Amino acid sequence: MNNKSLTQDSNISFSQTGKDKHGKPDSLKRFIPFYFYIPTIIGSIALAVKSGEQSLYLIAVLLIIGWFCWGLFEYTFRRFVLHHSRKGGINLPGNETHLTHHRNPKALERLYVPLHEGLPIALAYFLAAGLVTGSWQLTAYLYTGFILGYLFYELLDYEAHHGRSKLQFVRYYRKYHLQHHFADESARYGVTSPVFDYLFGTYKLKLKRVNRTKKAGAQS
Repeated sequence: MNNKSLTQDSNISFSQTGKDKHGKPDSLKRFIPFYFYIPTIIGSIALAVKSGEQSLYLIAVLLIIGWFCWGLFEYTFRRFVLHHSRKGGINLPGNETHLTHHRNPKALERLYVPLHEGLPIALAYFLAAGLVTGSWQLTAYLYTGFILGYLFYELLDYEAHHGRSKLQFVRYYRKYHLQHHFADESARYGVTSPVFDYLFGTYKLKLKRVNRTKKAGAQS
């Protein structure tokens, strides 16, 4: 696989972005996770800061750890749960939503994680962090980092399929995610970071050449 062919295939992915065929995105539906989670993290952070028991350095470290935990969860869940069809009639949490999203990446109704699927994960992380730290203040900072990572995920996923940002880092993430959709679904599971794809050997693409082969056959 050479860099030229990678660039050509990845450029194709940019043409997949745009407006949903049903019309303009519903801003209320689009921001439901933000309307719900932002007040909760603001409230928990305000209470934790008011207690005054942690230094700014410790707070920053905890936020980064929480963000890292989201990245690891995002990669693991997307790789081992969301891409597997139901087995024995049992639908794994979120995988039907995600598989539908892959079948029609531009459909907004399956783009965002529904609260009834996302909230149990957030609560489970909050409880786990509480058990590990034994402190609700430390848990609040870890939880905030985790949720900020998730909200960044939602923004990037929307931007990949419907956005037109010209910011370089956003374009990088858009290209990275769309290569997962349109070049190789068994690679590049990370949305908010390529770090775990590098670590676990799923960064390299096996580019699809089916359409190109069919075109060549039709012309011959």
